[in-house]
Amino acid sequence: MRKARPTYIALAVAIGLGLGLVLAELAIRVYRYGPDSLLPSVMNSLHPIGTSGMIRRSIPELGYELKPDLDELYKKVPFQTNSVGLRDREYATTKPKDTFRTAVIGDSFTMPTGVPIEEAYHSRLEDSLNAAAGGKGSTQRYEFLNFGVGGYQLPQYLAILRERALPYQPDLVLVALSTNDHIFFQSIADKFKEPYRVKEETFPFFELELGPWLERTFRTGAPQNPRQTQLTPAFRAHVEEYFGRLKALAGSADVPIAVVFLAPYRWQFEDLREGLASVAEQYGLPFIDASESLPEQEDFGLRIFRADGHPNGAANALFAETIEQSLLAQGLVPAP
Repeated sequence: MRKARPTYIALAVAIGLGLGLVLAELAIRVYRYGPDSLLPSVMNSLHPIGTSGMIRRSIPELGYELKPDLDELYKKVPFQTNSVGLRDREYATTKPKDTFRTAVIGDSFTMPTGVPIEEAYHSRLEDSLNAAAGGKGSTQRYEFLNFGVGGYQLPQYLAILRERALPYQPDLVLVALSTNDHIFFQSIADKFKEPYRVKEETFPFFELELGPWLERTFRTGAPQNPRQTQLTPAFRAHVEEYFGRLKALAGSADVPIAVVFLAPYRWQFEDLREGLASVAEQYGLPFIDASESLPEQEDFGLRIFRADGHPNGAANALFAETIEQSLLAQGLVPAP
């Protein structure tokens, strides 16, 4: 019997190793993003907002904004914007008669990332209140206009309130904070001193997941980016400054403003919630903890997918229920 030549053995080993790595790559993608991530169109929708191709340069205070008239797949769900770049339906600038209009300002939790727009907490609020009003034969209508954009921070909330939201004549402004809005990012502040440079679109289907996943899984030592869950003195000063400026701006238009806190789960964020609530109280701003009904520990069933901790539609439903109860209990919206 002839022995296999060393060259053939090495070739067979290389082919086997290559196939093994390909299968491992595919398995990691399915584990982290679901089976549909094997489709190029789905995997290529998993960008950060900055490399999604869906943003454009805006005024200096905002840096960037969503492009108008989008019809894309983003984080695995359909993503459309209206003619002015809101992820929402079209609204007349002049508020219709018998309509209570709320402007909702926030970041990726409010946009929201990876959630069909009809499952967003503010869409659910609009539907729930209108259903209750319609059931009683009332002419009262409710509108929740979505000004959320992924990656926005407190300085941009102030700018979008002034430049975009107030012209729509809202009766109430909800500023929805997620779990990193208290952090003062000096790099972002410096970036917006110059014209924002929109990044080139990326194509994640052609980017490997296995290597980075292994590196994160077996990394030793302290995490590279530990989560900041407390209001340090510097962060508190940042929040105080912008809560004060937001209140003054809304007050100049005679519009009440409330703060909503959105967290993907409760444990680890209690100190942050209490800190933000205390600053809101300091400025006389109503505070709603929308995460009251979420579990203490992180539940992967409330994520858009395992690799991304943004709250999914089920979590948004819990947010909406808590926010609606609080809005009505505090008299911030008229009862249907």
